[in-house]
Amino acid sequence: MPALYADADLLLLPSRREVSPMALLEAMSAGLPVVASRVGAIPEVLGDAGGALIDAGDASGLARAVIALARDPARRARIGAANRARAIAEFDLARLGARLAALYDAACA
Repeated sequence: MPALYADADLLLLPSRREVSPMALLEAMSAGLPVVASRVGAIPEVLGDAGGALIDAGDASGLARAVIALARDPARRARIGAANRARAIAEFDLARLGARLAALYDAACA
């Protein structure tokens, strides 16, 4: 997957239902901007500046978001860099493990 992400300009995730898709985290880690449906945990994971969120099933909104990003390589680069930084800061496996351990410790105390 890393080679595919390296060749991509952005990730499209027009889902109708998701919990927390691994592809979103992978794309963010690879420094890609994202156009995704506003479902499940996607808005929380992506954040406000990670690309574009559309309503599920909104084909014209999807097209507008993709065209806007396709026409602005500098914006794609800025968003991609921010997504990579967010993925590392918020979703790094070691950080998530430490948070989970702290939750278990608190629950058992």
